[in-house]
Amino acid sequence: MGGAAAAIAAVMTFSASFLPLWAVVVLALTILTERRRFRNTLLGLTVSMATCAVLYMALDAWSGYDPWATFVEAMAGQKKIMAGRGHDSLRQDLHFAVANLVAF
Repeated sequence: MGGAAAAIAAVMTFSASFLPLWAVVVLALTILTERRRFRNTLLGLTVSMATCAVLYMALDAWSGYDPWATFVEAMAGQKKIMAGRGHDSLRQDLHFAVANLVAF
């Protein structure tokens, strides 16, 4: 179910691109606090990732939706918008990315 939820969330908003970072943090915290549960945590995250990938492949086969091309196009558009406002540095990009994740 986690992979299906991730796929649906990612179609709705690119804030879901935060999910891989979340998975890395979960794995790191599991290693630090409950090492014996690492295998189960890794298995759960792997199954979720595989489910998400299968759903994206099905969406691509059914509709031709290419999530990577959509993401690249969205980032190019965002870069144009930010450059037009004078916000075109990596530092400002990271600031907006973190603020967006916190806000939503």
